[in-house]
Amino acid sequence: MAVKVETTSSHVLVTSPFHPDFPREARRLGGKWNSPVWQFDVRDEQRVRELCQRIYGTDGTAAAGDLVTLRCRIAENRYWDAPRQGLYVAGRCVARATGRDSGAHLGDGVVLLEGTITSGGSMKNWTTIARGPVLLEIRDVPRPAALAAIADPPDSDLVIEIIEQGINREALLEEKRALEARIAEIDAALNA
Repeated sequence: MAVKVETTSSHVLVTSPFHPDFPREARRLGGKWNSPVWQFDVRDEQRVRELCQRIYGTDGTAAAGDLVTLRCRIAENRYWDAPRQGLYVAGRCVARATGRDSGAHLGDGVVLLEGTITSGGSMKNWTTIARGPVLLEIRDVPRPAALAAIADPPDSDLVIEIIEQGINREALLEEKRALEARIAEIDAALNA
């Protein structure tokens, strides 16, 4: 699910995937959960957009072409400290258990290349566990979120890198305009 911020005459409505930090921060801005959206006062639109940028790396207005793929390496047998939480990287859920015996579910756009991510802990305080080493990819991450995650990883045992550049739509359009202009010059020279 993508992040989407809509503004009406009286409210700012946010549709976003679950992230454990978002509800607490949304409530600090006076946000109220009104399923399936978070609802804020319209006067707080800029603050809401800044919150989405901080948590998810986008407020939904970033160019769709400025997306990258992250490769993450996780140390062997890593337990995430917060019970009933999963692993979140660049504002995205990478993997999350829902119970001690549930196993872990990969987030959207996540591909597990090596190792296993599963569940463990107790019935009341389950946890998400990497058994590995683990290697995974997270696709379609907004570049600002990717760079922030690389600079400040959510876990000390996590190594994150960008492995492929996404399509930069604006750069391609600019290159196309330049090529079309050059073709027009060539056509003019040939017809002279």
